[in-house]
Amino acid sequence: MKPIGKELKMTIKKAVTEGGIVCGAESLDQRITTYKGIPYAAPPVGENRWKAPRPVQKWEGEKICDTYSKIPVQPKRKDGFWKREFYPLDLAHSEDCLYLNIWTPAQSTEDKLPVFVWIYGGGFEYGYSNSMYIDGHAFAKQGIVFVSVNYRVGLLGFFTDPLLDAENEDGNSGNWGIWDQIAAIKWVRRNIAAFGGDADNITIGGQSAGATSVQILTTTALTQDDIAGAIMQSGGGFYPFFDFPYRTKKDMQAKASLKEILGVETLEQARELSVEEILEGQRRLLEKDTLAYFPIVDGTILKEDINVAVKEGRVHNIPYIIGNTSEEQMFHIGTPKEKFIESARKNYGADAEEYLAAASTENQEAYAAMLFGLMSENLQQGVYDFAEFRAQQGGKDVFVYEFSRRLPGEDNIGAIHSADYFYTFQCLPYSRRDMRGVDFELARAMNKFWANFIKTANPNGDDLPHWPAYEQYNPMYMDLGEWQGKRPIRYNRRQFIRSKILQKLKK
Repeated sequence: MKPIGKELKMTIKKAVTEGGIVCGAESLDQRITTYKGIPYAAPPVGENRWKAPRPVQKWEGEKICDTYSKIPVQPKRKDGFWKREFYPLDLAHSEDCLYLNIWTPAQSTEDKLPVFVWIYGGGFEYGYSNSMYIDGHAFAKQGIVFVSVNYRVGLLGFFTDPLLDAENEDGNSGNWGIWDQIAAIKWVRRNIAAFGGDADNITIGGQSAGATSVQILTTTALTQDDIAGAIMQSGGGFYPFFDFPYRTKKDMQAKASLKEILGVETLEQARELSVEEILEGQRRLLEKDTLAYFPIVDGTILKEDINVAVKEGRVHNIPYIIGNTSEEQMFHIGTPKEKFIESARKNYGADAEEYLAAASTENQEAYAAMLFGLMSENLQQGVYDFAEFRAQQGGKDVFVYEFSRRLPGEDNIGAIHSADYFYTFQCLPYSRRDMRGVDFELARAMNKFWANFIKTANPNGDDLPHWPAYEQYNPMYMDLGEWQGKRPIRYNRRQFIRSKILQKLKK
């Protein structure tokens, strides 16, 4: 009789990085080693506040990486559905937050396993990598080195000001959180071989604001040749989120300044403020502009509107998975009709009345139906348009999906924004919901589709339904729900935003 564990090969427990030696921890699955809280840049504090990330500070000896870092500075989430469903814990935050986490099944630095880097969502105001739903075990079990990344959010992560422009060589400021993401990808490129990963086979993925980040990272020239593939869940496309076209540095600087928001006269004073004072300024700015912390065309990372880049083919020519959930109505859950109309008039200006007519807000019944489907239809249209433009331009394969599984529960909440998190990472046991067999089968299929794509640039496998790449004259998408299979794409009845974007891009 063979001793128990005799054939179990040991994974990498130590790795030599550019900052020093890091020590990982053995997982419950002994084939996988986890490294939590590896610094990929210097702390963005003091003089480094509102600056692109600086190189990591080297350390002596071995750094034990068995605990997550503190999360980026952000407001405490209010009690309610969203907190209960996805953010049940109140975690400590800190400006010293530029850390990443790694799950690796590699047995040697020579393994050269494919790498998956994940960027969280949260509207660029919230979010962190150490969520219980961003767990790399399922991907590591399939032979993938998984990396999750922290980046700055809110006022500390996305703010531009002439004072900040003046101290930068390129004369531009803002998008600090995107600079963090770029630094993390560059760190992975330089160091992932020490964890058994292949630096030339890095796929990046994200959901919501994370998906929008992925689209920025696959548009900017600063990451050219760093990324082999991309996955965008509920945030990428021809018009990510609401802000069409992307606002410029000039637009944002006209709205608010550090002096106005924080009551300071100099950068030195602004950098001496406490985190609590920063969050208070952040709250004041959000009262003026609900999209204050959305990435901008800054002239350095982004030199043009992403919609222009998509339309004219100036995005990375790599394979993509892109899609959304079928009921993205979380953006408007519980929003009174009057508030929705007020917001539309504020955001869409001269186009607001046409938008409201397309949205069908003439009565409460029509309004309720619109809330249920409008955001999903808009995001779907943007996904289809992205795939169509890539096909017209002869780009590499784009695989389109729609997540249609309605979350189980008496609240009948549906296939809402972020519901796919549980399934992407096979983290159903962490959900407060009573998941069923169909949920576990869908999670297995999704995780396998994603893993196949990361490994081969194609999601298909022998034990999965066939998922065709998007084709111009026979466009199909993969329905990821109680039933998984391909369906024909039918363009939606509401194309208001698309038509307005195209009009503006022609000017």
